[in-house]
Amino acid sequence: MELGLRTVNCSVSSAYPTRDDVQRGIDLAKRTGATTVIGVGAGAAVDCAKGVAAALGSSSDSSSVDLILAPATLGSTMSAMSSTPLILSTAEEALLPPYLACASDRKSITPADFAPVKATVCLDGESMGYLDNGVIGGSPKEMSALATPIDAALASLVVCVESSLLLADQTVSSGGDELEAMHNLMEGARSNALATIDAYRNRDDGIAEGSDVQNVARLHAAAAVAHAGQLLRYGDRVDRKRSISVALIASLLPRYFPHGHALTFMASLLPGLCESCSLTNKGAGSGKPIRIGEQTIDDFAAWSEEITAGMDIPKLVNMAEGTPDVDSMMERVDANAALVGCDEIGGYDLIEAVLHRSLNK
Repeated sequence: MELGLRTVNCSVSSAYPTRDDVQRGIDLAKRTGATTVIGVGAGAAVDCAKGVAAALGSSSDSSSVDLILAPATLGSTMSAMSSTPLILSTAEEALLPPYLACASDRKSITPADFAPVKATVCLDGESMGYLDNGVIGGSPKEMSALATPIDAALASLVVCVESSLLLADQTVSSGGDELEAMHNLMEGARSNALATIDAYRNRDDGIAEGSDVQNVARLHAAAAVAHAGQLLRYGDRVDRKRSISVALIASLLPRYFPHGHALTFMASLLPGLCESCSLTNKGAGSGKPIRIGEQTIDDFAAWSEEITAGMDIPKLVNMAEGTPDVDSMMERVDANAALVGCDEIGGYDLIEAVLHRSLNK
């Protein structure tokens, strides 16, 4: 508007975009003849913009649609850099790809109705919203609104571990160039995450507002999630299993952990994920060492303990509504896997072990 461009506004006020939010954006764009969709703000706005642009780009009466994303939080940065938006299905109480979340009225909707649209992403790590104390605390509303740089760092390491397991199991059909690109992304996520953790380590009171250390830590956190977002797997291709964290977030976050931010949820999984991987000989001393970027990991459990020493790890149980029942939650994970047409999402035994250990941490 400041530049004199013709714009119309469509806002999202909830934690997750719904089918109605996406449809409202689609109708508004078609009515006004919009050819550019701009998503600005938190993850809900970014995912909604991606869903709207994907639907418009697939429409027969639309020749081209430009998508511009300007994430304003660490969580929305990961959303902006990932391949698929997640939309809240109120009927399923789950986060689903748009073609499933929006299929309530039109049963014939397919993935082709929401074809991926390339996006221009504008990142400004210094201006993002943060809970910047480096430790978990505050009200449930604060926890669900923003993530700390430590959340971002730990969540990025979770994505690195998941990606390394997928590559080690050869579940991703990729050539040499794609394999190298994935290792480069893992290295970017890993190195920036560790730089963020080092800045905050053993600082119970956080870092002074506006200090050089704080600003650098923020930039490292933003870079970590930007790299990690590109590694997330949604199970939207037959040759790619879903990331464990995506499976748990999509299936469980809206119903069982309504006071948890997606990045905080992911961050809480790191110790349980690494311990479970080591117990199943994935990344354990008795198995084949697994590479994450430029680092080779012999034992994920020991690696996790070393890098998180002195840090206050988020507790999954603190985000739970009531007393979590793992069996009921695993039924939800199973049902969500069927919805997205993905029979295996990294192994249900491993997912259940991660959930059990994360709730007990």
